[in-house]
Amino acid sequence: MPSRPWHHSKAPLGSCTIEPMPDFILIDQPSALEDLIADWTGQPWLGLDTEFVRERTYHARLCLIQLASPKGLALIDPIALGDWRMLFALLDAPETVKILHAAGQDLELFHDARPDRLPAPLFDTQIAAGLLGHPPQTGYAALAQQLLDISLPKLHARSDWSRRPLGQSELAYAADDVRHLAALHDQLSQSLSDKNRLNWAQAA
Repeated sequence: MPSRPWHHSKAPLGSCTIEPMPDFILIDQPSALEDLIADWTGQPWLGLDTEFVRERTYHARLCLIQLASPKGLALIDPIALGDWRMLFALLDAPETVKILHAAGQDLELFHDARPDRLPAPLFDTQIAAGLLGHPPQTGYAALAQQLLDISLPKLHARSDWSRRPLGQSELAYAADDVRHLAALHDQLSQSLSDKNRLNWAQAA
């Protein structure tokens, strides 16, 4: 598996926090995905997460891709789409920092879909938090609570994401997994900069 291209742009991303965040859109048709890619190309940042299930062989099956950008929130349904790999046009954009939390499993899924290259550049909020003294395995919900004073529900943490159709509450739960990544990025980046540790995040 290729090495993880962890990177943090030295240039400021501007205001990453979306307030209020528009409702998410569900992308389950190729034409809608094409439109999203065209509309979101060139954005300074992209929040990224996935939902998956482990099958009997323990192989992870990708079931949902969650995205956030200054444009809003989108949920990509790879099961309905079949071939969703045109999305790599966004995930590879060098001008767009991809913000994830605990990105290892997400990168494994993207590697399965395209073994020769991983999305880049990346900023992992879990790694950044660890560099600031948070416990190494601090979860996304815990970090949002600690840094943003936001409580995220855990109602659907064990949902069967391969089931269709997914309920609105499940989709909303999935959207929340990327809704606050940009705000976390802002706080963590500023704290790292204040402690002269941004280069640590770049090397992680």
